[in-house]
Amino acid sequence: MEISNRGASGNLCVVYRTPDLLKRLTIETELCVPDPELEVLMTGGEIFYETAQPTNVMGFQYPALLVDPTPNGISIEAWTRYVVDGYQPAGQPYMRWVWPRMYLRKGNRTVDINSMATIFDGFAIENPSWGDGPLGDWPYDSSKVVQAMYDDSLPTIQIGMQKVPGQVATGATAGTPGAWTPAGASPPANFSQMSTSIVASPTTAWVTGDYVVLGDNSHTYWDGTAWQVGQAP
Repeated sequence: MEISNRGASGNLCVVYRTPDLLKRLTIETELCVPDPELEVLMTGGEIFYETAQPTNVMGFQYPALLVDPTPNGISIEAWTRYVVDGYQPAGQPYMRWVWPRMYLRKGNRTVDINSMATIFDGFAIENPSWGDGPLGDWPYDSSKVVQAMYDDSLPTIQIGMQKVPGQVATGATAGTPGAWTPAGASPPANFSQMSTSIVASPTTAWVTGDYVVLGDNSHTYWDGTAWQVGQAP
């Protein structure tokens, strides 16, 4: 913002410009072809599935009017080629970009003989809660509106909705069954993944019948020294 004032002579006596401050990023994204699952994920709505094969996607529906379909926003990661002097270097040939929070809406669509554009408009802001990302593999601070880093490779391309792994448990509380901690954390997949880094509560031998359930539905318990298979004797 620029501030100025003129004196009685008509000349400027005060001239001041405040620094330009970045409030948000204006975002536009475009899909090459319609993708119902991705569209619903980005801007809300419902996916239509085939009745006989409930995993087969058949289409989608716009979200309800006058309601914010994505109140928490979304995050987007993207990889671009890193080109130096006309070619990609052998080491770290890509740039990985992270926008930790976006709010997008469906752009204009024209129904005619031409290919239908799938455009989303919106804005990006900071997100101090994104942390190390959905796969736990972002090694730096991610609290700003956008961040980027050199990368050695591209992620594995997968089509459709993918399950995001939750936080892995760091502790287990005795019970019948007991509970993994912190609350909502995923248990180890099986007993071979149990280690002393998973803290037992209590740290003394669990009483008869106590156990926690592993990812493969088998049981494990703490004997006061190490994790054992089954239920406490």
